[in-house]
Amino acid sequence: MTAYTRSPYSGALWGAISTLTLQSSSAVTVATVSFVRADLMTFSHSLGVIFSANIGTTLTVWSVLLLGFKLKQGAIVLTIILCGALLRLFAKPQKTAIGLSLRGLA
Repeated sequence: MTAYTRSPYSGALWGAISTLTLQSSSAVTVATVSFVRADLMTFSHSLGVIFSANIGTTLTVWSVLLLGFKLKQGAIVLTIILCGALLRLFAKPQKTAIGLSLRGLA
């Protein structure tokens, strides 16, 4: 996790993107706190992610405003499940956890 949050700007970017994807700033904040508790991320690296969770919430509202309700979330979720299953089945052992996480997220 620290590879993606080396600077405050990259942490803020990933925090906003993950909040936009999950559509929940609370989930991003809880996950980030859990990563800090599990020593996967340092406290200073987590600040950008947590602070930008509100930016991601704003981006979520803007995406609904711009795209409307025409966006079919079912198709996106099924694509994420497929990618997670393929990673789980065919990726190297280090990448299988990412596949499990994607399936769980979807």
